[in-house]
Amino acid sequence: TAKTQRHSGDDLNRGWRRALIIRVIAPGLLPLLMVGSGLALDPAKSIRHYNHDVWRIKQGLPSDTIRAIVQTRDGYIWVGTQAGLARFDGIRFTIFNTSNTKGLSDNVIFDLCEDPHGTLWIAHRGGLISHRDGQFRAYTTKDGLSSNSIRVLYEDRGGSLWVGTR
Repeated sequence: TAKTQRHSGDDLNRGWRRALIIRVIAPGLLPLLMVGSGLALDPAKSIRHYNHDVWRIKQGLPSDTIRAIVQTRDGYIWVGTQAGLARFDGIRFTIFNTSNTKGLSDNVIFDLCEDPHGTLWIAHRGGLISHRDGQFRAYTTKDGLSSNSIRVLYEDRGGSLWVGTR
């Protein structure tokens, strides 16, 4: 199974604004998915020494402003942007936003987290959303949240999901 990779938090998100998703294939290595420029690459080499793909709006992302990224155990890469959620299968993006996804009441995605049961949790300005088995379910203050603007998600070692608001 794929190991979940989470990146979030205000400090990290500031560095991701206007970020690119880049797949770099270094000779003799498995593909690396990267955000930003040249993370974990040999700093003595130029990026042109690697085979790489760059995905932006032109290639199917809903926005070039990336706030969160996670790979779920089923292998999909999920990208939270300023203009909606994107699921990447290695070839193309599937976009989820307010115009095509019930439960999404706002397109600004702040954070993503997969729990141990395979549920993808989505923090956005309209509340908290779960995605499991192809279904989205929204949670708001009507369900007990203290705010409908969820900014940060964190899963602790015990498997509890912590929800941070503004």
